[in-house]
Amino acid sequence: MTGNTFRHRPWPLGLANRLAGSLRLDQRVRLDPDELVSCVGAADLGDGDWRDRLERLCVALNEQARLNLVGRLSARSHLLQLLRNRLTLAQARAQDPQISAGSIAAPLFITGLPRTGSTLLHGLLSQDPALATPLTWEVMLPPRRSGFSRDPNATNVARPQVG
Repeated sequence: MTGNTFRHRPWPLGLANRLAGSLRLDQRVRLDPDELVSCVGAADLGDGDWRDRLERLCVALNEQARLNLVGRLSARSHLLQLLRNRLTLAQARAQDPQISAGSIAAPLFITGLPRTGSTLLHGLLSQDPALATPLTWEVMLPPRRSGFSRDPNATNVARPQVG
């Protein structure tokens, strides 16, 4: 592999980024916490210090990340999805306080660099019926309250019964 292998991007993206840069269109894609929250239409995103963290992340993205147009669009889209997820979870907790009544006795966290076997380990642990391992979509999108329940008897996770 050459040093440029990871820098190659499809020519349409490169052209879009160059044009956007010359026209300063990338600066029109706002990564502003107030504007992101208003786009979600959130009256209440729950308690916690999420707001301060969102503000620090937006400052870093705007001032340090040197994002091009595609990067700014991608970051904005991802932040909006995370805020929508937070809103969904906050609304679910407001409707059913029992959601947060459970406890997680002994969580397991799997971390690892790419190509080191972390996905294989996750798959292996998911075979144990006493463990509740989240699926990718469960991590990326909050579960809807319509009939979702995998294994309510799992020992290391508190999942609300949905009925």
